[in-house]
Parts: sequence; structure tokens; C-alpha cells
Amino acid sequence: MAKTKLEKEYDAWKRKIRNEEYLKELKKDPRKLLNDVNEHAMKNYNKGWDVWIETGDDEEKLKVLKGAKTLKGGIRKAWNDIKHYVEYRNEVIEAGK
Repeated sequence: MAKTKLEKEYDAWKRKIRNEEYLKELKKDPRKLLNDVNEHAMKNYNKGWDVWIETGDDEEKLKVLKGAKTLKGGIRKAWNDIKHYVEYRNEVIEAGK
């Protein structure tokens, strides 16, 4: 069943509050985003995120994440940084079959 307009507005409001709280946490601890993205990467290690875990040091990763204000934004920036390597690897694997 589709959500009503009121339910969608409420969900958007909750998301806004969570994002504002997350941004406050990031201001206290700038490495929080890196830790959270790394946690996401570990949970999705076999889905291409091994590239994020196995390459680059923390300083390089922080540069990639710079400007992200939410976990979703950080994950998007991280994926955009590694997706070309993941796609290339998948092409090489497919070509070898």
C-alpha cells in the first residue's frame, strides 16, 4: 500500500532530523564518517567494497569523503571513487570465462 502524503512528509521530516544530528556528530568527530563508511564496506565486502577496504589509507579516504554531510552521501562518494575499479575487475573476470 502506498504511503499517504502525510506519511511521506513525516518520513522526510524524520530523515532531516537524523541528518542534522549526524552532522552534529561529524563536527565533534570528523572520523565518524570514515568509520561508518568502513563499517558499510565491511558488511558489503563481497559486493565490490573490498576495493575500499583493501586500498588507500585513511587520509586518502578522508579526502574522498570530504564534503559529505550524511552517511548516505559518504557512501555515495566512496562508491563513486571505487566503482570504476570494481567494474573493470568484473569485466576482466567475465572476459576470462
